[in-house]
Amino acid sequence: MTRIWGYPYGSGALMDWDLVAREVLRALRGERSQVAFSRRLGYRSNVAADWEGGRRFPNAARTLAAAARVGVDVFAAMDGFHPRSAADWRTGGLPAWLVALQGSTPRRDVAGRAGCTVPQVGRWLRGEADPPLPQLLALLDAMTGRAGDWVDALIGVERVPSLAEAVRNRTAVLRLVYQEPWAAAVLAALSTLRDPEPAGKVAAMLGLSTEKVASLIEVMIRGGAVVRSGDGMEVIGLTVDVPPVADDIVRVRRHWVGVSLDRLAAPAEGDRFSFNVCAVTRADLARIVELQSLYFRELRSIVAASSPAEVVALITMHTVCLAAEPAPAS
Repeated sequence: MTRIWGYPYGSGALMDWDLVAREVLRALRGERSQVAFSRRLGYRSNVAADWEGGRRFPNAARTLAAAARVGVDVFAAMDGFHPRSAADWRTGGLPAWLVALQGSTPRRDVAGRAGCTVPQVGRWLRGEADPPLPQLLALLDAMTGRAGDWVDALIGVERVPSLAEAVRNRTAVLRLVYQEPWAAAVLAALSTLRDPEPAGKVAAMLGLSTEKVASLIEVMIRGGAVVRSGDGMEVIGLTVDVPPVADDIVRVRRHWVGVSLDRLAAPAEGDRFSFNVCAVTRADLARIVELQSLYFRELRSIVAASSPAEVVALITMHTVCLAAEPAPAS
């Protein structure tokens, strides 16, 4: 069997998906012997030995059937991994689920990240073939950057040693943007530079200490958000965020509003600020709030298509209902 390797999306470390698959299957077996596990799954031969030895692998359907057979709540795992696509899984099975996870990512990009061919991806998405477990893991990571989270939802990632450290490091760098909001700006600044030792330049751009920037970059390297590439550093990026708690959101919002206030006190050339105090109907206020959401969706679209990166920008908006008459009784 061809060994499946790949760079997890949002990681700088080469991942052996065959090894990860073997460890997942070993974790599913638990304390049972390989023979007992094989028999429990309905096989006469010792397929567990072949799976764990990497001589062959079950496809996605057989893997999930094995998980269900040993007591894993597969539906709950799918819900926990990616709630928005769980309905697709329930109604359309694996192909519909994969299509939902793919979203707008081009098939060619998915194939390149997963180390497979475009026709292979097409067959899996159309349900004409069922990917073996290593290919499924590579595919999930290519589409979402979260194969480790899927394993964690299914069996607990700490039972898969080859994946556990990568997931811990990835989680650390994602948490970093809440614990230290300047990390997001450091990442953005790195994307504008080609420098093997960029800490000093980034610090000067953002008005931070070189030591602080260097420490943030080190965490990002360990977490795979940044990799050394030739004569510089490449920002890989992470597509899925760790869900924040309420305190996280307040901390980040306060930070960036504070940065904006500082710039109001000492504006730089090109800074823009506007405000409007107005009286409107409740319905029109709702339209304004929706307009703010549409604005940020369009903004993200512009950012995604903007290349090469040249500057780092901060954009904030805050819509507040200052005073209102009580709503009429119904």
